[in-house]
Amino acid sequence: MRTLAGNFIALIVVAHAVLVQAQTPPKPYGAGETRGQVVDADSGAPVEGAIVVARWEWREHRYGIVLGHMGGGVRSTQTVHTGEAVSNAQGHFTVAQWTAMKAGGDVEEDMPRLLAFKSGYEPLSQTAKSGNTLRLKKFAGEPKAYAQLIEQFQDGRGGLEWSFDQDSFAIPKMVTALHRERIRLGADGTAIASPEKMPNRSGALHLVDAATKMEPNEHGVIWIEWTMRRIDGAPGTRRVVQTLPTSSLLERYIPVSPWRLPGPQVAGWEIDPALKPLVRVYVTGYQRSADVRWEEKGGTIAVTRLDGSRESVLAELRARRKDIDAQLAQGDRAEALALQEPMLANFQFQCARLTPDLRAELCFAVDSDVARAVYAANHRDVVERRPTAPAQQAMPMPARLPSTIPVKGFTIELAQ
Repeated sequence: MRTLAGNFIALIVVAHAVLVQAQTPPKPYGAGETRGQVVDADSGAPVEGAIVVARWEWREHRYGIVLGHMGGGVRSTQTVHTGEAVSNAQGHFTVAQWTAMKAGGDVEEDMPRLLAFKSGYEPLSQTAKSGNTLRLKKFAGEPKAYAQLIEQFQDGRGGLEWSFDQDSFAIPKMVTALHRERIRLGADGTAIASPEKMPNRSGALHLVDAATKMEPNEHGVIWIEWTMRRIDGAPGTRRVVQTLPTSSLLERYIPVSPWRLPGPQVAGWEIDPALKPLVRVYVTGYQRSADVRWEEKGGTIAVTRLDGSRESVLAELRARRKDIDAQLAQGDRAEALALQEPMLANFQFQCARLTPDLRAELCFAVDSDVARAVYAANHRDVVERRPTAPAQQAMPMPARLPSTIPVKGFTIELAQ
């Protein structure tokens, strides 16, 4: 049996080992170019356009006494380096060389881990021990099963470590490719995790009252100006303004992520995640917020309450009407009406509180396309139920009784 003194000595040894580990200076790590080839698993033909990620994983040193012996060393969720490449017409890829300084562990053996994906193929993960030839197998199952396979590739053991990898910004091509696959599969692709599920990519917008630092109780709208790029890769950009409601029953924050495409989707265009959107917030009873260039990691916007006077409320509504009119005057009006639905609904809600003379000055007419768009949006999920007459169920007619009923030796005449 170990004595109290023995336990105390063991504790001192562990503490000393941890202290020595903490004081270990960083050491250089690195690797030259990582070359390989992506081929079709069945035909052996080169696969062009596959995204390849090379990840050098880290084994953290953790010292302690296990069964009376000193030792330790466990794989952590960190990486020393992550690189990315795309296979060419011959299927060849090259991940650039790298160097890094790190302490408290070493690089896992058999690194790098190579992860590859191309639409229509099963995603692949293997270590350098298996070689740098990546054999991708075409997927022949149902779309929903394909999405589930990609989900396992994102978060499964030895996968992309989607949910917690802090090095996710080093793999923009892989992130974009999997997001496009999610969009391509539509309703069948919901199992694929969107990029906003990755660390520092949620785009979470937290809204607070500038005075109380509490979340406003009033309804509001987020105005987001996106820079869009062509999906087909052709040159050219365009500006698209989308509005979102500030309240949700499912989320306590508002996602303003470049991976949440504007709705309805703008045909032929997608958000350029490399360009920060401009964000402002409108909340009922508050001044319009300042414009903010939005970081993908998210942030907080504070709004200042109006003084409650009639003049301040009307001035704010006039400024909002000016913003709405300017947006509706640009490009396709039907597209703008769809993207501005939350903003228009919020504005019309505030207009309903005004007197008739002020409504005539500020608000959209009841027969305008704006009013019709708001009405349609508010009734989109309403199912028309026409009253139907209750079914006339025919009552069963009783069988005609005979005129006499025989009863053992005599008959009973029915009364007429």
